[in-house]
Amino acid sequence: MRLVRRWMLIFAFYSLYGFLPFGVADVILNEIHFNPPDDGLEAGTFREFIELYNPGSEKIDLSGYYFDKGITYTFSSGTLIEPGQYIVLALNPNHSIWRNRAFKIVGPYQGRLADSGERLTLNRPDGTIVEELKYEDTPPWPQGPDGYGATLERLAANLPAQDFHSWRASERAEGTPGRENSVHQKYPAYPMLLASTVNPAQPTSEDRIYVEVGLDAPEQIESVLLQWEQLAEPVQNEPVIGYGSTWRYWKGFSSPGQGLDWTTLDYNDLNWLVGYTGFGYGDLDMVTTVLDDMRGNYSTLYGRRRFTLSSEDLTKPLLLRMFYDDGFICYINGVEVARANAPQTYDAMSLATGSHEGDQAEVFPIPSKLLQEGRNVLAIVGFNINQFNSTDFVLTPILEIESGASQSFLRLPMQELTTEAGLGRYATWVPTSPSQTLVRMNVEVTLESGQSVLLPHEYEPNPFISYFVYDGDMPSRLPILWMLPPIRSALLNHSRLVGGVVSLPVGQEKPDVFDGSIQIPSASERVKVRFLKGAEFYGDRTINIIPEVPTGGTNAGISSPYREHLGFWFFETMGVPSPWSTFYRVIPLPYSPTGLQTQRLVNEQVNEKFLERVGLNPDADLYKLVYTNPNWEKHTNKDDGTSSIQDLLKALLTPDINARRQAMVERLELDEFLAYSAASIFTSNWDGYWNNNWMYLDPDTLKWQMIPWDLDWIWGATPPPNTGAMYARMPLSFPIDGVAIGNTSVSRAPGPVTSPIHQEPEFYKAYVQTIANQFNRTFGRDFLFAKMQETEDILIEDYQMIQHQTGRAVGGRIQQVRDSYNTLKTYVDARRAYLEPLLPVRVDEWTLY
Repeated sequence: MRLVRRWMLIFAFYSLYGFLPFGVADVILNEIHFNPPDDGLEAGTFREFIELYNPGSEKIDLSGYYFDKGITYTFSSGTLIEPGQYIVLALNPNHSIWRNRAFKIVGPYQGRLADSGERLTLNRPDGTIVEELKYEDTPPWPQGPDGYGATLERLAANLPAQDFHSWRASERAEGTPGRENSVHQKYPAYPMLLASTVNPAQPTSEDRIYVEVGLDAPEQIESVLLQWEQLAEPVQNEPVIGYGSTWRYWKGFSSPGQGLDWTTLDYNDLNWLVGYTGFGYGDLDMVTTVLDDMRGNYSTLYGRRRFTLSSEDLTKPLLLRMFYDDGFICYINGVEVARANAPQTYDAMSLATGSHEGDQAEVFPIPSKLLQEGRNVLAIVGFNINQFNSTDFVLTPILEIESGASQSFLRLPMQELTTEAGLGRYATWVPTSPSQTLVRMNVEVTLESGQSVLLPHEYEPNPFISYFVYDGDMPSRLPILWMLPPIRSALLNHSRLVGGVVSLPVGQEKPDVFDGSIQIPSASERVKVRFLKGAEFYGDRTINIIPEVPTGGTNAGISSPYREHLGFWFFETMGVPSPWSTFYRVIPLPYSPTGLQTQRLVNEQVNEKFLERVGLNPDADLYKLVYTNPNWEKHTNKDDGTSSIQDLLKALLTPDINARRQAMVERLELDEFLAYSAASIFTSNWDGYWNNNWMYLDPDTLKWQMIPWDLDWIWGATPPPNTGAMYARMPLSFPIDGVAIGNTSVSRAPGPVTSPIHQEPEFYKAYVQTIANQFNRTFGRDFLFAKMQETEDILIEDYQMIQHQTGRAVGGRIQQVRDSYNTLKTYVDARRAYLEPLLPVRVDEWTLY
């Protein structure tokens, strides 16, 4: 009977996938890109599409077919789709990603595909429904298509569109428009992982741990194995070609040579330019060598780097880790080893065939047979998606020797417990783990048909069931961040990198796990961490982690974290909406008792989640004022363009004095702007008027506010040669003209918004009075010094704990803390001495006679 049942299931499976002669009568909805990630400053919305597919044996006339739910679109007369062919319905069919495509592209449609879920209905001309589905962005629907780069792909034509079982996240970034889906008939539709529990949820090293999962369609399941991975030993891949390494590079105004001779070891590259990875423009977090002439001039970049391997190196796996935006081809010793979004044939004018975000690394194994003892060469060509309109380009290859001793891996049979209402429960016990260990798991399900599948789906943002073992054995005065860099997991069948973060707030006994969070390194050694939707960092989607000892990207040097931390607190105290800023103890994972522990400043990113936290409207227009071109980076509502900020600037620059003043009253939250200006003058915020701030437009009141950002260059930053006086004596008029200490040679452009405000006599007077009123309050010496001393004491005590726990000498770091706060205190005294004679009598000093 069991054999008969198995053959019946096999027959049903193949029937379901269309391998038997059961046709589909009409066109189907085959792929949906409902939330493409933003590409630099361009809204991802512009790359939305719906793909239709004809799985039948006859051509289909789509004339008069129409969408009337979710989006609105009617196919024009004569629109035909041949058997086995695709049509892409694009929101913006003229977008550069659709150029030179071999398949039919139509559009635009009216409306937008909702990120949180949408009902789509495709109708025939007579009103009958062809297909209808309501996709969602929460489990059990795939989460990968919700802003993480994947599309929503259908497993097979015969599967019902309205059932979440029929869909998976694509295995390729930006999906597979116009060709067979990457998941097509690759995975069974059933079962799905619908529930999982770890008991206890936050175990110690002494707890027995019981894991239970819930799977639907238990009648199809033969067996379930729990795959268990313990990241318990320190792991560090050995860099062969690291970030910031020296390269030879060739700008793609022309090709560097004939054919592929430029990819070979003996090619003479002495006439190439010399620079440091990464290369690019726009996405400056990922760029060291800025190609400020690329946009509008050339679309390709060629690079070469020689490297040396020992005989021992040749026995270990070699990995290419690529950060790229938008495409590339890589060669080792003249042989192609990896490519993505690259044309089959190319020259210096070629473009990428698809888009890809530069902060999302992909890993490519390098075949050992191509390598040789001694000298080798890595050669690479990068492609931009558009020569003229692309907002960014990134090309950052990293070559590493992989350490193979990081994981303990087990496969544990799970016992079937009960089956209720179509849900099967399976459970097993797993081994104990040392304290401060991140454990990852997934399940391998074998079906009666003989097929097997890993759950969660491998291409989901977080493909693991995770927990963290902790005994409370890390005393700290600071909140703690354990950080797992993106690594390959033995649980997955592909080479994708997945990182994670674990956090323990002060006063909380058990840590919180944020596995699958995306870590983005930058040239200045900062790390940006993006958290998954539904698993935000205590409500925050993104945080920025500053180096313990900053060496670049700031004129304030090693004291910049302490300046920035105090700065955000000060602006908030002045009543200006500001990101939170907190020092954390940062501990690398896998954990080692003698490993490096650092104190690093963590800042909240200004975005929609920040707006929610401070009580502002997250649907607002949010711009960042920067020193690059364009000066106004729009970070929300990107598809609406930048007209809102341009309209404000036009109103503030009108020569009509009365109209200008009226615009300020009607369009600006003036009290907030005056508080921002006063806080910036107190702290000598050299950058804060002209750039390094955010502009927020409330969609209800239609009034603007200003939000501080990047406060590492305040409190009297002293870059050489001896310009400290420039900050201590920054005049009250600095917001108007940007001139410091009366010397036009020490100046910068005035703020495009703040300068017109301060030129208005009434508002300038109110601004000076604000400074006077707060001089002995928020800028009071005792008040500020008490905050500094409190933070200094906590940091020093925590460093002493680090020394006791790890044996690491921390005297230099303690001195760094003391010197930094002494410098800040010296500045405050100098600044107060300069400002006091300039201020009117303060309200709190009025005397009645």
